[in-house]
This record gives sequence, structure tokens and C-alpha cells, in this order.
Amino acid sequence: MRTSAASAVTIALVFPVVLWAVNPKEQSIESAVAKYYPTTYNISDLPVWRNKGKASLEFAPEILMKYLRATIEPQSWCTGAEIKPLGRTASLLISQTKANHKKISEAIDSFREDNPREITEHVATPPVNVGDFGPTLGQPELQLQR
Repeated sequence: MRTSAASAVTIALVFPVVLWAVNPKEQSIESAVAKYYPTTYNISDLPVWRNKGKASLEFAPEILMKYLRATIEPQSWCTGAEIKPLGRTASLLISQTKANHKKISEAIDSFREDNPREITEHVATPPVNVGDFGPTLGQPELQLQR
């Protein structure tokens, strides 16, 4: 009886230590944190500036940040991903997964003017004979009556 009680006490003391050492929740948390890495995106050429009547413009990327959070895996921003504006360099420091960094890069590039996805509008040139209301092909010429 004494040996079984001693074994039970030993198991009761050792088992929680073993569980603590091999806790799957902690490992999944560590792997989740490890998959996020920071990247800096220069957005100084994007419309992220505000003029409040001051002599110089103010860096204001809030709308772009909200757009990225809403369109690029919205649930990921609640589990460790983050965006920080860097005013001195007019950049965003974004911590996100590799796949989401690709989407973020594509989204930011879509706002740039030289993006090949942008459509260039061509202005139609008016015909040379504007105001010449002569007969058109297949229609008889109108005669003015006096």
C-alpha cells in the first residue's frame, strides 16, 4: 500500500510538470507568433497627407491603414498582426504573414500612378470640320427657302 501511495504521489507531482513541458497550446502560440514578421512599406507617394492650413503637410495614413485591415485577412489583425505609422519616413511598419505581405504589397501598389492596372483615359479629338453641316453621305442636301 505504501508503494502504491508513493507512486500515486510521484505521478501526481511529475505528471503536471510533463504536461507543462509539452503544452501544445504554448507551442501553437509560439508558432503563430513566429509566422508574423515585420516589413516597412514606403507610402510617401500615396495620398496619405493632410493639410490643415499649416505651412507643411501632415502624414495621415489612417484611411489606408483601415483599408488594409478591412481587406487583408481581417481576422489576422486580432491575432498578432499590427500596423504602425512611421511619420519621419512616411512609411508603415507592418507585422504580418508572408502570404498577407504579398497581398499588402499588391494593395499598396494598386494605388500608385504607374501601376499597369490603372486605366489611362484618352481624350477624343473633335473632328476637323466642326461647324460644317454639309450633307452627309446618303442624305440629300437641304435647300433653304426664301
